[in-house]
Amino acid sequence: MTFPYDNWRLKLDRDENPYQTSYFAHSAIRNMDFDELSRFPNYNKIKEKLSKLYNIDKNSLFLTNGVLGALKFVFEKYLDKNDEFYSYNPLPDYVLKSVKNFCKIRLIDCGLDFKFNYEEFLNGIDGAKIAYLSTPNAITGEYIPLDYVKWLIENKPNTLFVVDCSYIDFVEDASFLDFVELAKSHKNIILIKSYSSVYALSGLDCAVVVANDEVMDEIKKEVTVDEVNIISQNCLNSVLNDFKYLLELQKNNKNAKELLYKGLEDLNYKPYETNSNFILCDFKNNCDFCYEKLKKNGILTKNFSNNPTLSTHLKITIPKLSGVKYMLEVLAVKDILIFDFDELIFKDEKLNISLEMLDELEEKYDLVLLVKNSENEAKKALEDLDINKYFSYILTLSNFKKEADFILYSLQHIKNHCRYNSLKYFTASAENVISANELKVETIGILTGNNDNIMINNFKHLGVKTILNSINEINDFLEKNSQSDNANSQIVL
Repeated sequence: MTFPYDNWRLKLDRDENPYQTSYFAHSAIRNMDFDELSRFPNYNKIKEKLSKLYNIDKNSLFLTNGVLGALKFVFEKYLDKNDEFYSYNPLPDYVLKSVKNFCKIRLIDCGLDFKFNYEEFLNGIDGAKIAYLSTPNAITGEYIPLDYVKWLIENKPNTLFVVDCSYIDFVEDASFLDFVELAKSHKNIILIKSYSSVYALSGLDCAVVVANDEVMDEIKKEVTVDEVNIISQNCLNSVLNDFKYLLELQKNNKNAKELLYKGLEDLNYKPYETNSNFILCDFKNNCDFCYEKLKKNGILTKNFSNNPTLSTHLKITIPKLSGVKYMLEVLAVKDILIFDFDELIFKDEKLNISLEMLDELEEKYDLVLLVKNSENEAKKALEDLDINKYFSYILTLSNFKKEADFILYSLQHIKNHCRYNSLKYFTASAENVISANELKVETIGILTGNNDNIMINNFKHLGVKTILNSINEINDFLEKNSQSDNANSQIVL
């Protein structure tokens, strides 16, 4: 099923706050003086609010359009092509894209469990102009405590540490204020904090950069700072003291996180412990199947198909409790029904199965479709028929190199990469039965009205135990056999 960008039932791919923005932000927009729109922004009011909140001089901070804006300021000031940027893998795409045009990049691998190794990270820093950290980590959610950050910067005084604290409000017993105090007393650390996730302000995307007075003076000599528009300023100013909203968010996030974590574990996947508003989970060989199955049901998550380190992982923004329950229902393991598209679902240039039957089957089973066309051709055909919404997983020629072995490779892929209780393959082709037999996949032959007697003999010769007169008999057949895993005891004609 294809959902518009802003019409997903659960959009869980960008760490966005699932709860409504604070009432104070709504009020700030409704009550703002619209004459302010005709004037360039004055930053004094919001900077004074932030300086009081964090106990820092207002000249030691500036506002940017999100973390990307902050990184751009820092990299423009400190890096050139001969410098080295140092961090750890996995690293968010937006950081890599921000820095790659400025200098050389060197990453240290965090290992299979993605645990931050402080000693190893410290030992690899030498030669780097900038070392980048996020705490909690923007991919894994691991929190690097203040004491360790202090230990790192004090052991490497000649390296500038850029520390992103955007998710710190989700950490129990941690405070951005403590990191600000560290920055005030050290010249080799710059802090970044976004307010998008914590205050549900992603549409405005505000961030603050904080540094020691001397460091900030150096930045301001060469870079024009402060770039946030007046609407963003007013909204941010209004929510910073809404501690009730923050406490409620932390409680709701914790409850939903615990339920999602346990649910993923119960499904035998591997969620990583997190101190943020998202969970990174290893779905192992089932990753692509789960990603597509969630998408089909209106749930968008972050996949890493182009990143070998994270290729079996999904990053999931923690939704409300109701969203967690729905997501776990979608991920529940079902029986899989596999269908050929050509000559079965689609025959004689028309749809060969009733939409009512697809509706009924889709409620009970995960439906998988095999299409002997390229991905783009298959997508267009299914959209024209308006049936892509019924299938949890679709395999096309684009998934494999050899067209001749498409059915064999597809069935093998399903056995290796899909999660299921049982498999049943429906086909109108005797040739395809050979591939299914090789992989010991239960096959149900479907007659299509063309040379039925010959097809019956061919199916029987190949050991097919169940033959249906029509594709539209599938639901009756499944209901009759619902109490048994083996439906091979009778032939239905």
